[in-house]
Amino acid sequence: MHVNEISLYAFIDGEICLANVYKISSVDDIAYYCLLVYDALQLNPEKVKLKIVSDQEDSNEIIKTLQQFIWNVEPVLVPNPLNGWNALSFEIQTCLP
Repeated sequence: MHVNEISLYAFIDGEICLANVYKISSVDDIAYYCLLVYDALQLNPEKVKLKIVSDQEDSNEIIKTLQQFIWNVEPVLVPNPLNGWNALSFEIQTCLP
């Protein structure tokens, strides 16, 4: 994945139901595509967790923007195994009781 792309993955009951890559040019684009996925899968942003998996420690702007629309945004920092690439992916999971 390159800096101008995000990968979105959605899981329901542990099963992947969406995997896609989107071109982005701003933080607003990230919020738009995340909300598009929530809408397409009829997920409630008040109840369904969004995990941001990234090798970038400076994702606060993204988190703050997403928290305006999605209640449970969880950053997950992972080391980057590929030199010269920036990783930023989003995982949407249902929160089941």
